[in-house]
Amino acid sequence: MNTQASFQNMLERSKKRDQFWVETAILEFTEEMAARINQLKVTNSQLAERLNVNPAFVTKLLRGKNNFTIETMVKLSRALDAELRVHMQPAVTVSQWINFLKEKPAPQPAQQSAWDSRAFTKILAFPSSPNPYEPVRATA
Repeated sequence: MNTQASFQNMLERSKKRDQFWVETAILEFTEEMAARINQLKVTNSQLAERLNVNPAFVTKLLRGKNNFTIETMVKLSRALDAELRVHMQPAVTVSQWINFLKEKPAPQPAQQSAWDSRAFTKILAFPSSPNPYEPVRATA
């Protein structure tokens, strides 16, 4: 049996155990939590302050080595300005989440790019050209 087939066999056996699915759920929640922390640019210390816990506890949570309670998951979600959703689906289906905004976001001011045409207000002639407005002819 080759290595890939051996790994596939081991994975299929693992999926029959509850612990595989527990670890998968913990990993998914931890990844979502870390993504939200990065999105909000919240430090571990700031999150700890929001949760009224020690920063070491936040570090422990981000390692993904704990069995989250629903209560802890709700507190983390609320501290990260999010809502926790727990979802159960039939085993033969695949879910896809679609988020809709509750209200229209406030318009953001347009940022001027360094290459924005408004940045170029003066046209300069090439000094080597006798007629600065004469088109340059291509040579083959």
